[in-house]
Amino acid sequence: MAKKNYPMLPQISTIIRQPNRVTNAKYDYTLLQQKVLSYIMKELQGHIQFQLANKVSYQQLALFSEDNKVEIKIVLKDIAKHHQDYDTIIDSIRDIRTVEINFPVKDQAGKRFIKYTSLLSDVIVPEDRKHVKEVFVTLEKSVAKELLNIQEGHTKYVYEIISKSTCKYTPKVYTYICRWRDKGGVKILYSEFREMLGIAPDKYKEWKDFKKRVINEVQAELTEKADVWFEVELEKTNQERYLAFKIITSEDLQMLNTKRDAVMELLRHHFYFKENHFKAVAIYLIRPNVYQDLFEKLISLRDYMSQNGANIKDVPAYVIKSIQKDFKHRVK
Repeated sequence: MAKKNYPMLPQISTIIRQPNRVTNAKYDYTLLQQKVLSYIMKELQGHIQFQLANKVSYQQLALFSEDNKVEIKIVLKDIAKHHQDYDTIIDSIRDIRTVEINFPVKDQAGKRFIKYTSLLSDVIVPEDRKHVKEVFVTLEKSVAKELLNIQEGHTKYVYEIISKSTCKYTPKVYTYICRWRDKGGVKILYSEFREMLGIAPDKYKEWKDFKKRVINEVQAELTEKADVWFEVELEKTNQERYLAFKIITSEDLQMLNTKRDAVMELLRHHFYFKENHFKAVAIYLIRPNVYQDLFEKLISLRDYMSQNGANIKDVPAYVIKSIQKDFKHRVK
């Protein structure tokens, strides 16, 4: 079987650093509106880099000693694929003003609050849209501070992953797993994750539907385009349901491929697997989160069969049945 490799990123990419409070913010933006949010974060990178380089807080930025609002220019060709899409993008930008965004914040005493606001206060568009190439948006200073305050940590991600996304849920899931990439995984309440993605309670009510329409589509897109990927399982604990994410980075990739190669080698040379046998266990061979356990299982089977192999007439069939029995629950 062909090895499933995750692609490498293009050589040129734009690294975005955004406050964790932006990553954790809740909103129900369209895909285009999420791209606009990422574009705005890109335009604010100079101010964030200044904080990091000079070890100062956002409160010391010259930006906040000037006007009452922060103005940003959005060049439409940087978001649109075609000129005929400009009107749609302008309307999407305009509509952001009416969509609520909720930031998790805390005061100086550490008390936590939710800040309910909107991203943009004004959108300025030429009256004649025929030859329009750019629009200007303004942010209230109180909102700009939320986009620039990295004192509680920040998330690093690749701008092009979001700008080229085609699935509505990819930008939010991608930035979320980037937030936890250094930890290797994260667990979150299933209900909270749905709320973070702006999914109504009556939409994709069954886990199988949510997984098909959200998880699987995002996984497919990130596998094709991204620098970080994930596996996720639904867990139940004390009447609560959680999503347990295993985060896979490009740094992990070589190790995962080595483990997978070892599994394939055992199946091919010790258990006499042919193409039809590999097909029977293909679903397990594309799940990085089972490679280590699968390898250990095969070592155990090999040791057992070295003592009892004479009693097993069809070795591949026996191994397939053993794998399916022990790992079926891992791929639901």
